[in-house]
Amino acid sequence: MQGMTSAASEQCIRNIAKLFQESYPGRGGKIARGELLRFLALVTRGAIADASLQQVVDVADKDGSGTLDIVDFLSWLFSQAKVGGQEGNGAWPLRRMCASLGTPPVGVGMIYLATPRTEVPHIDQLPETSKPFYGDSIDRFREHHAGDEALLVRLRNKVKVCTSCNKACAYTLSSCNSCGASLGAVGLSCTDNVFMGFVYGIARGRFPYTISMRAQSPEILCFDDPLAVSVCHLNAIPTAVYVPDLRFLFRDPPRGLALVNQLFQVASAAALDQFWGSEAFRRKLFAGQPKPESPEAIIDIALCGMNFPPSMFQLHLQFIHPPLLPFHYCLALDDGHFHHGRFFPLEYIRAALALGDAVKMDVNDDTDIVDIIRTISAQGINYDSCHSALMRKCRRVQQLFSAWEEADFEHQVVNGKAFSLLGGLAPAPNKDAKGLQKEDAKALQNYGRPYDAEGQPTGTYYRYAKDPAEVANFAAAG
Repeated sequence: MQGMTSAASEQCIRNIAKLFQESYPGRGGKIARGELLRFLALVTRGAIADASLQQVVDVADKDGSGTLDIVDFLSWLFSQAKVGGQEGNGAWPLRRMCASLGTPPVGVGMIYLATPRTEVPHIDQLPETSKPFYGDSIDRFREHHAGDEALLVRLRNKVKVCTSCNKACAYTLSSCNSCGASLGAVGLSCTDNVFMGFVYGIARGRFPYTISMRAQSPEILCFDDPLAVSVCHLNAIPTAVYVPDLRFLFRDPPRGLALVNQLFQVASAAALDQFWGSEAFRRKLFAGQPKPESPEAIIDIALCGMNFPPSMFQLHLQFIHPPLLPFHYCLALDDGHFHHGRFFPLEYIRAALALGDAVKMDVNDDTDIVDIIRTISAQGINYDSCHSALMRKCRRVQQLFSAWEEADFEHQVVNGKAFSLLGGLAPAPNKDAKGLQKEDAKALQNYGRPYDAEGQPTGTYYRYAKDPAEVANFAAAG
């Protein structure tokens, strides 16, 4: 084992573990310490004294359970074999790890788990099989409505497109909230408004406009976010009315509040019925916590709100139910999610709209969001306090669920560098942090489940897709 590379050690551990599981099926990768002692005595053929083998097993069985996980044991054994330095008095050598972790000079860096070793429970989308209402592309849809400028505006987003992962990001962001790459040198551009493509039942744009469905009605559409940051990340959008962004809710606060409440009720009911309704999912990812008594009770757990500016210009409630995925929780702690001044917690929006005429404003495309915040603040509702409360809730609930155990992952990413957890913590230069993040998203997310035969997400179309004339303008209606 001495001189092995990290990749070679990792592959060796995998091969031995596979052989063990094939030889001893049905054991879940576990071995009793007595059986392990006999096995070690057999393979060492007396080259190592029984007392030394006993010492090895005693140290490995640190919790005294009498049963060891074969992969954990092999990983520990390899880590001990890779030591530098001297053996003294027959003691098992200690490993000295000399690796640069790239910690920034402020003294604190970013670290998160990667590459799940086993599959986590998943929640399949609703089994819908609707066809597209408009069976062609969004570009052809534009051509068919070339004279309707108001409609064409609904089909565009003003964004910054990340050059690393191609995510359309809000034009005010300095870094991508999907992969974390810098947006400093990225200019403004327009992208297709996929959410309105869903509403109109358009078949495709740059990709098929299929939906990972969680709930649908003639007024509301709720679906998995394809760029999920948590195990249950939903979007809920209105489909009978066009609302470019949250500012326009303040043109008619009572009607805006009713709409926001409707979006939350649909999303929270989907989470309660489908995610909390799975016993395996609840035990593994929600720490076996009691199921909330009602959809409204989920507000104490879920991180809900709206962004301004959005990346999609149709009002949508972000319903982010912890636990966040390891990478995204790390990003959130580093101000990479729920951006102050951009993310508006549901609690804040509800309290503000409940003020009614006191916060009614003649909002248009040029209205500054800061003016809206000031108007609300003058009525005694403080944005900073609400945002701070949301971030405290994020940390509290992530801790409550504590879903991610180090033993369940093969890698750890430290300041952008990948390290293997198999064979002891060691650099994994053949692994790219961004590649691991992409693989983990696909492994842990519920978007598009069940996957197809090629391992790709599946989806459907909105059953109640609208003709453009059927979608009212919130700013003009009422």
